[in-house]
Amino acid sequence: MESVPPEGLQDKRYITLILRLLIDKHGGLVHGEVADMDGTAGPRFAGWRALTPAVQEWLVSIEHGE
Repeated sequence: MESVPPEGLQDKRYITLILRLLIDKHGGLVHGEVADMDGTAGPRFAGWRALTPAVQEWLVSIEHGE
């Protein structure tokens, strides 16, 4: 990860995202869910391709305070 100079941080913030994943013995993603620091579950998804859209959905929801 590239370091951001201090003046570049004024319009950014760090967030913590928890991914709960069920992985099969072959490394396949069976299903998962996105959660926040309190453990509140967000979007659920199945398969690797659904991971990014679930994270994007979660980010939109926290931006709108849902």
